[in-house]
Amino acid sequence: MLHFYFDEGRQFLQERDLRILETAIKHGDGNYFLPDFNKKAIVSMIVALDALGIKKLWEPGQIFHENHPTILEIFNFAKQNQWTLATIGLDFKRCEAPIQLVQGILQRLGLKMPRLKRKGDGRKNKRVYIYGAPVADCVKIDGKPVMDCNGFAIPLDDGREEIFQQWEARDLELRNKKLSEEMEAAKVLEEQRLVQEQETKIIPQSVLDNKLTPWIETIAEYWTDPETVGIAARDLDLTDRELFDHMVGQFTAEQTNYIYECMAVAA
Repeated sequence: MLHFYFDEGRQFLQERDLRILETAIKHGDGNYFLPDFNKKAIVSMIVALDALGIKKLWEPGQIFHENHPTILEIFNFAKQNQWTLATIGLDFKRCEAPIQLVQGILQRLGLKMPRLKRKGDGRKNKRVYIYGAPVADCVKIDGKPVMDCNGFAIPLDDGREEIFQQWEARDLELRNKKLSEEMEAAKVLEEQRLVQEQETKIIPQSVLDNKLTPWIETIAEYWTDPETVGIAARDLDLTDRELFDHMVGQFTAEQTNYIYECMAVAA
């Protein structure tokens, strides 16, 4: 899983850890134990792997040995920050061999650098082992890696790419579901906001009764007279549409339309 989020699934990394945190809080009645979360969250591990610079191990055409600059760079950084790395599960305080330390890091990803060959006989010349780029596994004969025409190990498919595709589809589905839920929640909030906004515009009935009742009777009596209706509209300051809507509820649809027409003429 760490390899997936280190590589193809990196775009889903933060969402994955956020789901873990939300689940922990939900099932913990609002409480959660931070160390437990840190064990399950992997974003800090990915950040550490980036800081260690292990991506350099996949640069094309490279082979590695104990004193290779990239190996030493990773080793030195790990030793300089060994106490910090130990807090997230990368404990290499007892590891003093550069290749061993790098292999230990790669093991967290389910990978390793295959040993391709050795130089030196260990007598007159110091024995040096040569390693290839990290792979999950490689083709072997009698336990020894089979190399291609360029002298590199031939990777062996362990099925993880197919699994990674399934995980990517799963995380994409979860992302879309989350976005859909957020959009629906935003829609509900907007509807509630509009309702509250409308409610704040409603004028108390007591105000309506005091101000409108006398004129409702007048307009009802003279509603066929455009001039009378126009005067009533101006006196009531019915340019406020909300106020007028309350009043016209007293009339039939035909009368309401006529009053609107009269207001337009009188304006």
